[in-house]
Amino acid sequence: MSKVLIRRITLIILTVITFNSCQKDGFYISKPVAENEAQADISTSSSPSGTTYNHYHGLYIDSTSSIMGDTVKENSLLRWCLSKRINTLSFYDLTQAMTPAKAGHLARFLKLAKTQYGIKENTAVVGSDAFISSYLDSFNRSKTDTLERFNTLNLEKEWWNGDGTFKNYVKILTKLKQWGRAQTPMVKTEEYIGWFVRPSGKELYMANELVKNSDRILVHVYQQALSFQYVLGRLSYLGQAAKSQGKIFPIVIIFSAEPGFSADYFRIYDFEDAYGIITSGYLNSDFPGKENIKLVGYQIFDYSYAKSVKPIMLW
Repeated sequence: MSKVLIRRITLIILTVITFNSCQKDGFYISKPVAENEAQADISTSSSPSGTTYNHYHGLYIDSTSSIMGDTVKENSLLRWCLSKRINTLSFYDLTQAMTPAKAGHLARFLKLAKTQYGIKENTAVVGSDAFISSYLDSFNRSKTDTLERFNTLNLEKEWWNGDGTFKNYVKILTKLKQWGRAQTPMVKTEEYIGWFVRPSGKELYMANELVKNSDRILVHVYQQALSFQYVLGRLSYLGQAAKSQGKIFPIVIIFSAEPGFSADYFRIYDFEDAYGIITSGYLNSDFPGKENIKLVGYQIFDYSYAKSVKPIMLW
């Protein structure tokens, strides 16, 4: 038997095994995902092996416009997501991806991701409320099929690094939430945050404003040697804010696959292992506000870096 034939047979066997495994684990969906399922905030599920996986496995997509409309790139992205149990995609580069030449491809991709690859949420990463009125509102409204729409907004504007003031940030966040609440079905609002600075000494004030004006918050753990201590302070402020508002607030942990952060770690360990370090620290610690936050999963920055350090292994 030739080496080429052996390789082909091996690839077919591995493909069947992967397909069956994904069906059993619930990450391949052969029928459209109902909109209420896409909006559900599910915490955990178990695989046949008994390993517990959190239901939020997110990924930032860089260079969205260069992927949409390129079937090879689209399929490569979706296959990678399936192999890594990704079920939430957050899209950068949407200004270019929503041009007339690309918008149709983007809408089709969102529906395909939801209905065939178990990706329940498709998130638009935005930096201003002007983007909503200029692009996203018309994009979503033009789609009678709600599966072709974005169902989450993510505000990424680093006030802590000097990109505007916190006061202005909250104004934008409030407008995003108001827009999302006015949509049918509702579009959730979340944000990525770094540090509670600018202004200093106002940590609880800032945490209260963020919790009040969003449905979920993403907090980064950008390290080489991952540790819960790195994120504990920020989680405590958010938890105390949630307690004051009578909420149990969902938190997503962001890891970076960039060189200088967790790239070397992810070449050896899985994303789930990194998340396990943080959840273990959470479970074994005691801090103000702990009972009012809920770690619901992790987000990876970003696709280009992640696929480089964790490629799909065929054999």
